[in-house]
Amino acid sequence: ITTGMNSTHSSFALFMNRDAFRDLPEQHQTAIMEAGAEVSLVANKVQLGGVAHGLTTFDEAEGKTLITLDADAAAAFNEASAPVLGTVIAEYEAEGLPAQAYVDALMAAR
Repeated sequence: ITTGMNSTHSSFALFMNRDAFRDLPEQHQTAIMEAGAEVSLVANKVQLGGVAHGLTTFDEAEGKTLITLDADAAAAFNEASAPVLGTVIAEYEAEGLPAQAYVDALMAAR
């Protein structure tokens, strides 16, 4: 397992389908977005705690290696993967979803 670079986040909560959300008054949409952001951040912290435990367990297992990239290697990986992340964020932002804010919040919670 290799760590140290930017990677995926998968905290997830589904409150309602997109059409139902769009039918809500703006104040209710705002409330749902705020609740979703809060739940996502809490879920991310819980998930990262589980990941940390799993990485420790993996590293202690016989015949397994945990690799943590140094700053230069992580920067190279992050630079190479940034266009993919940018494309995905742009696609969701074009749909009116605050993808960049979501990614920023998850990255800050790491």
